[in-house]
Amino acid sequence: MTPPRLLIALACLALLGSTAVADVINVPGDYPTIYSAVNSANDGDVIEVAAGTYLGSYLSPQGKSITISGELNADGSHTVILDGQQSGAVLWCYNDEDTSTVFRNLVLANGSSYYGGGLSCYDGSSPAFENCIFRDNTGTIEGGGIHLRENCNPHFINCRFEDNIAYGPGGGMFCMEYSNPTLINCTISTNESIGRGGGIYCSQSNPTITGCTISSNTANSGGGIFCYNSSSPTITGSTISSNTTFYGGGGIYSTGGTSNPTVTNCIIESNTTENYGGGFYGDYFTSPAFSGCTISGNTATFGGGFYGEGNCNPTLFGCDISNNSATRGGGIFLTASNSDITECLIMGNTAVDYGGGVFSYYSSNPVITDTLLCSNAPDHFFGSWVNNGGNTVEDECPICLGDATGDGLVDVNDVLYVLSAWGSDDPYADFDDNGLINVDDILILLSHFGESCP
Repeated sequence: MTPPRLLIALACLALLGSTAVADVINVPGDYPTIYSAVNSANDGDVIEVAAGTYLGSYLSPQGKSITISGELNADGSHTVILDGQQSGAVLWCYNDEDTSTVFRNLVLANGSSYYGGGLSCYDGSSPAFENCIFRDNTGTIEGGGIHLRENCNPHFINCRFEDNIAYGPGGGMFCMEYSNPTLINCTISTNESIGRGGGIYCSQSNPTITGCTISSNTANSGGGIFCYNSSSPTITGSTISSNTTFYGGGGIYSTGGTSNPTVTNCIIESNTTENYGGGFYGDYFTSPAFSGCTISGNTATFGGGFYGEGNCNPTLFGCDISNNSATRGGGIFLTASNSDITECLIMGNTAVDYGGGVFSYYSSNPVITDTLLCSNAPDHFFGSWVNNGGNTVEDECPICLGDATGDGLVDVNDVLYVLSAWGSDDPYADFDDNGLINVDDILILLSHFGESCP
C-alpha cells in the first residue's frame, strides 16, 4: 500500500508538471531570428525583440498564443522593423490564431504579395496588434497593408497604416467574407488603391472603427472607406478627412443591397471627388445612419457633402452639414432616393447651378424635421421635399457671438481661444469688429457664456 504522504507528493508533482511556465525569449540574445524564436516558443511565451531591422517574409506565429514585442526608444518611437524586402507578405496568419496571439510595438514594412503586403489573414485567424505600424507595403491584387478573408476578426489598437498601395481594392486594409476587424485609436493615412477603398475596403464584412483618423487616402471610389455587398461598418468618434477619389465617395462609399454603415459622432471633412459625393456616396438600396456628425468642407460635382441615388435612403439626425460645395447639391444631392433629416443644421453650402443646401431630383422627397437651413447659395432647396415641421429657413444664419471655436457652444474653450488671440486681429475672436482682440471681446463672450447656437 502506498503511504499517504507519497501519494500527496506524487499529486503535487503531477500538478506542477501540467502547469506550463511562460518564458521570455530574447532576439537576438537567445535566438538570432524571430523565426527561430517562434519555432521554439510555447503558448504564453513572450518574444522580446531588440532594436534593429529584421529581414524576411511570411513570418507565422504557427497558431501559438504568444506575444512578439519590439523594443521602443525612450520617447516611445519604434526601433524594430520587420522588412519584407518586397519578397512576400511580412506576416501571415493561417492557423486559426485568436487575440491571445499578440504583436506589439513593431513596424511591418516593405512587404509585397498578391494578397496583403504587410499582413495576410485567412480562415478565421484573428490575432491582436498593439502600437504597430504597417508602412510601404504592396498588394499586387488586393490589400496593400492588410488582407483579411473568411471570418478573420483581428484587433488593432493604437496602430498606424500609412503609405501602403493596392493595385486592386483596399489600399490600407481589405476585408472580405465575414471578416470583422476592430480598430481602436488607429490612423489610416496616405494609402492608395488603384480601384476601390483607399483606406479600407470591405465586402460582406462589418468593421468596428472607434476613435480613428482616416485621412489623405486616394482611390477611384471610396477614398476613406468603401462598403460593398452587405457591409455595414460601425464608425464612432472618428475623423474621415482629406481623402480623394475620381468617381465618388471621397470620404465614404456605400453600395450593394444591405450595406448600411452606422456613423456616430464623426467628422467627415475636406474630402474631394471629381464626380459624386465629396463626403459620402450611397446607392442601390443602402440605408446609412448618421447621428451627431459634422459633414463639412467637402467638394464634388454632384453632392458636395452627401450624394444618394438608386434608393439610397439615409437617416441624418443631429448632423451639421456645412460649407460643402458642388456644381449641384452643395450640401445634399438626392436622386431616386429619400432621406429623413432631423434636428440638423444645413448651413453655408454652395452650388454653382442649383441646390445650395439640398438638391432633390427624380422622385426624391426627403422628409425634413426641426432643421435649420441658412446661408446656402444660390438657394436652400431645388426640387421637392416634405416639411415635417419645426424647420427654420433663413437667408442669413443667426449671429453667434462668443463662439470663437465654431462648435455651436459658448464655453471655456472660447475663452481660451480669445486669450490665445489676445492683441491680434483674429476675425474669429473679434466680436465687436474693431480689429483688435481685447477686454471688450471677453466681456461680449461672457455675456453669452453657456449659450448654444448654430
